[in-house]
Amino acid sequence: MNSNHGEGAVDANFRDPHYQRGIFLVMSAGVLWSLTALLLRYIEIAGPWQIVTMRAGSLGAFILLYLIFRYRGGTLDQFRRIGLNGLLAALFVAVSITGLVFSVTETTVANAMFILAGAPFAAAGLAWLIMGERVSLAVIVAMIVVVAGIGIMVGDGIGAGFLLGNLLAVMTMLGYAAYVVFLRRGRRQDMLPALCLGGFLAAGVAAIFADGFAVTGQDIWLSCLMGAGLIGVGLIFFTAGSRHLPAAELIFFALIEIVLAPVWVWAGLGEVPRDLTLAGGGVVLAAIVGQALFGRR
Repeated sequence: MNSNHGEGAVDANFRDPHYQRGIFLVMSAGVLWSLTALLLRYIEIAGPWQIVTMRAGSLGAFILLYLIFRYRGGTLDQFRRIGLNGLLAALFVAVSITGLVFSVTETTVANAMFILAGAPFAAAGLAWLIMGERVSLAVIVAMIVVVAGIGIMVGDGIGAGFLLGNLLAVMTMLGYAAYVVFLRRGRRQDMLPALCLGGFLAAGVAAIFADGFAVTGQDIWLSCLMGAGLIGVGLIFFTAGSRHLPAAELIFFALIEIVLAPVWVWAGLGEVPRDLTLAGGGVVLAAIVGQALFGRR
């Protein structure tokens, strides 16, 4: 173990005995998150900031209720235990939640998706610098294949948009990567309180930009379902998986969200994906499944 990287450094030769369980948990989170694209299609009049406020607020409330149910009188103590790692994780998850909305309104969705696909590489670099956590050559190759697959999916849309939106997408990607690294670094503690704080912080920021809250009942319950149900439960799985997977692989396996999102919209609303979307999605899925099956062999 390289002591120069401080507490939380990881031996490159160490293999968590629950690696496959971690993969299952993280991929389950990605499956849940992928359903949000379908639910967003049923939003009636709520704008992006209103959706983020309700979604992030319900996420924070859901995690808080879960913590109270789990720890009861010891809930406050759990917030104290997350330390600096938890506070930084909360800050960066709030940055990624809110930054995503900025990026997709200032550039194309294709640009944002392609830039976000670089998150595993950013996480790998940050995890190595902060924790001494290394990435195997096989994982690096798999990540390159995934980026290529996502490039195929969104290839004809890359390049359009504004510089500001692209820079915001980079900020979102780096925020997501940093969140995962500090989540991983603080894995000896329950890091769910950090998610609770991050959700409320993102909701507070989004509320500043929201143009009132005159929305329909359907918009409210759909936003809360996305926040508390899909994102909240998914983040519980993701946080549990962070105990067993390196930071880069956490994001890598969660990228199954990008593959499945157009599939659910296709199945639910009949929006047929383009041939390039299917081809690129197949490449991404093959890389993820291959790494899941053979990554530790």
